[in-house]
Amino acid sequence: MAQGNDAEIKAACQVFRRYKFNPSNKEELEKLRKSFDECNRIIQSSGISEKSIHVLNTMHISLSSNRAEFVQTEWNPPLDTYPIFAYFKSLLISMVSNVRKKYSNQDLERSIQCLTAIFSLFTFFKFDFEYNDKFLNAVKDCLIEVRDNEYSSNDFHYAILIELFQNVYIPERFKSADTLAYQKLYYIATTPILNCILNYYEGELKNFYTVNKGRATGTSIYNKQYIFLHVFPDYILLDDKDIVKPSLTASQCDIFCRALFKFSETVFLHLFQLKITEYTLSDVLTRFLNLMNYCNLSVYFRRCVRQHTLLFDHLLRLLRTPFFVQDITNFCPRFGNAIIGRTVNKKFHDLVVAATKLLYNISVESCVTDRLRLLNEEEKPAVLFVLMMQSKTESQNEISFVCETILGLMEKDIDTLRNPQELASSYIDVMSKAMRKPNHCCGKVRLSDTIIHLKSKLIKLIGNIGVTKY
Repeated sequence: MAQGNDAEIKAACQVFRRYKFNPSNKEELEKLRKSFDECNRIIQSSGISEKSIHVLNTMHISLSSNRAEFVQTEWNPPLDTYPIFAYFKSLLISMVSNVRKKYSNQDLERSIQCLTAIFSLFTFFKFDFEYNDKFLNAVKDCLIEVRDNEYSSNDFHYAILIELFQNVYIPERFKSADTLAYQKLYYIATTPILNCILNYYEGELKNFYTVNKGRATGTSIYNKQYIFLHVFPDYILLDDKDIVKPSLTASQCDIFCRALFKFSETVFLHLFQLKITEYTLSDVLTRFLNLMNYCNLSVYFRRCVRQHTLLFDHLLRLLRTPFFVQDITNFCPRFGNAIIGRTVNKKFHDLVVAATKLLYNISVESCVTDRLRLLNEEEKPAVLFVLMMQSKTESQNEISFVCETILGLMEKDIDTLRNPQELASSYIDVMSKAMRKPNHCCGKVRLSDTIIHLKSKLIKLIGNIGVTKY
């Protein structure tokens, strides 16, 4: 960086750090305006380069160190109309719109760093430019390009969408924005993202389990794989009680449901051909199972369960993975390590929960419950009991209820359960809460499913339920 520019940047940032809010002091605001203009001049003359990234990051550090003063300031004209921010807006739209441009790896990295730095400044000043109509249209066009074309693994399309959907369009930002603002994103993004998954997800799953043996971890090398197996599923699965979530239409959910059951054949075929390791049991598999759980609202879900009977076998085989359960030990000076309990391996907790929930969801079908009841003790996954006890300890009521139900369905006679009254009480609690909710759900447990389980295989529980008291 030229020494003159270095001195000018230092002087501008010194103004940012020393600024004191005083509505009657017009000279202070004029100094700020000139400092912004100086930074703008240097950035525009440098283009997307290391120098520009350095200026952007230095600005953000200086401004952040004096946040309280800038928060109080009332800008007239509005700050986002200043030339520097008008340029940044134009640059962001151009970057997302011109994704067909060929980038070297170095240029790609710089562009992403530049985009990240600009959005950091926009977040500091609460501009919410990510919901600007022109910018959203550029994002939509980029998604459509990805939907309709298969690019090389390091293509800029994938890199820029990863940055946007991992670091910009996230629940933390949605919470600070107007609901209608981020719902504009859902309107333009949900359908193209669903179509991208339908078009390319299965192919990337095959690559994950065959070409890369499940060892793809880096987003810079495997952008294409990362966006289809991680980023886009995370968007569909976005779940936060404090925001309105994106949702699929009923017809979209039906299409997705049938596709996922078809994909499940690919997933488990390749999974069990490989040695079961941390690589193969990665969060890719967890996300996939959660996507299948997401689609249990589809009218096709139960039909797909009947058609894909091997899914039951695959889930049981997965849940019987030995290292899902860990012994809890306590050291005794006299006798050495003694096993005092068991817990679900933390590395695979989310995977075990996802698989258990899916087993619960498919158990509404008699073809599944009949097979559950025929399992002998050796065939029952030990992790289910461990997860149930752990969930009770941690007050994770929904998970413990799911485990209790599956374990109950595995019994030939409900009276042989260790504590049928406890399961009966759980059903009372869940059903009463679900009946009071407009969607008839307690968490993600549906009232209709509990009734199906009671009517089909757990009917003897009614004898343990003091119905007249409720």
